[in-house]
Order: sequence, then structure tokens, then C-alpha cells
Amino acid sequence: MAKISMAVELFIPEYGKTKKTLQDIIMIILAKEFPLTTGEIAKRAKGNFKVGVTFQAIRKSLRALVEKKVLIEKDKAFLVNKEYILELRRLSDQFLRNYFTAERKNKLPTWSSVGEGHTSYVFDNLLQADKFWGEVVLDWARNLKEDEDRRFCFHGPHCWYPLGHLGTESDFLLELKENKVKSYYLVEGNTPLDVWTKEFYIEHKVNYRINKPWRELKAAIGVFGEFIIQFDYPGTTYRKIEEFYKKSSSLSGMNMAAIARLLKGNIEIKLVVINNQTIALKLKEDIFSFFRKR
Repeated sequence: MAKISMAVELFIPEYGKTKKTLQDIIMIILAKEFPLTTGEIAKRAKGNFKVGVTFQAIRKSLRALVEKKVLIEKDKAFLVNKEYILELRRLSDQFLRNYFTAERKNKLPTWSSVGEGHTSYVFDNLLQADKFWGEVVLDWARNLKEDEDRRFCFHGPHCWYPLGHLGTESDFLLELKENKVKSYYLVEGNTPLDVWTKEFYIEHKVNYRINKPWRELKAAIGVFGEFIIQFDYPGTTYRKIEEFYKKSSSLSGMNMAAIARLLKGNIEIKLVVINNQTIALKLKEDIFSFFRKR
């Protein structure tokens, strides 16, 4: 997986213009097909957009986009940089949240780079943080090489993710399995709802263990490859989640409206991605050790 913390210079085709620039046309072409060579891009530009451009002009525009880190050249063919796509996705999601909501937020979400090998993101609620978590992990899984470590290890309190977005969590787990990733979930919490959650993950071929006796852990940690992804629960939010799980003695007695409000509640969640092979290996081995115990 490419390093997530690189700075990406955004390039967005000009909105509303009937006449597109050559770089606009290249981006539209590569959004539909990739990778393509310079000649293939030139052929599509002339055929689909009816523009008279030289091979040299196409090549010059491609070089400019590669320098901006918008495109990547591989084996003399070009494709859009995935880090650019993720950054563009983050920006577009922020536009949607802040311009198309009925209520204007007082505090906008922020993004910042935190030192070499670290990237931090700030989200408005737990569901947003978890959605981005999934995007990062799946990007890693989709780009695994044959000889790479295919373990995804999780450690955290109460896997509420199926309660927040059941279909999305199911799709996430199925895609990990399709990419031959073996998942290991070590969970702190042993309520009836935790037991039901365990059945959900086992159905999705996840190695799932409830830590007994469970301990108080106010952070969710995922480890994959040389990466660690983590977010910490604010104290008040953690206590409310604990209360919800203790009160939910069964699925029929679960207050879905209450957990939905909690997961969608407007709180600042900082999610950090760390690129450190030594720490990642140590954490994976620590989590994996629980699965060796009889």
C-alpha cells in the first residue's frame, strides 16, 4: 500500500466549462479506463472529444499531472494516484457535509499531517471515522502482493459496527476475505450483545475472541501490513457506549434509536494512521498471541 501521508496537490476539472482543457480530458478518460499509454489516451481524446491535439501535447500534459502527483506512470502507462483519489473523496465529503446539510456546523472538520509516517484525520462522529477506517484498510487489502502478511488484527471495546451500518460492515468483511486477508478480532466486553456480535463476525469467517476477564479499553486499534490505524473514544462517549451494552440484555430489548443517536452524535473523533513496521509487527503478535491460547 502506498504511503498515505504524502501531500497531494488537488487537480479538479473546471466546473461548468463547455470547452475542456487537455488535462481535463485526460482526467475524464482515466476515470473510465486505466492504465492507458500515451498513444491510447491520444486516440481516445481525438475519437471521443473530437479535439485536434498532438502526441507531444498529450505527453507534456501527462508529465505535468505526474509531477503534481495526480497521476502515476507504471510500465509506460498512466493511472490516477489513489492517494489523490482519497484526498479528493475526503474533500468532496466535506463539501457535502457542510454545504448540503439543513444545519450549518459551527466547527468544520479539519485535516493535518502529523510528522513523518503519521497522518491524522478529524471526523464529526464515530460512523464517519469508521467509514474512512474501512476505506484505508480495503485499499491496503486490494494492493497486497503474494508474499505479504495478510493478517488484519483488531483490538477494541464492543464491536458496535454492525449496529451502526450492518450492510457496510458485512461488505467490508467479505471483501477482506475475497482478498485472502485473515482477520483477528480481540474484543473487550462480554455482555449478551457482545456475544451476538461475535456470532455475526464468525459468520463472516473472522477469528473472534472476547477477552476474559475483559478490561477497560478506550481506543479501537487496527493493524495491517506496516500500518496501525487508531481512534480514541472521548470519555463521555465511552461511558455511554458501556451503559448501552450493559442495559441491552437481548436484541429485542436493544434501543436502536439510542445507539444511532450516539454513533451519529456530533463529537470530534481523531483518527490516526501510523506507518511503522516495527510497532505494527509487535502489536500484531500481541493480539495474535490471544488466539494461540487454549
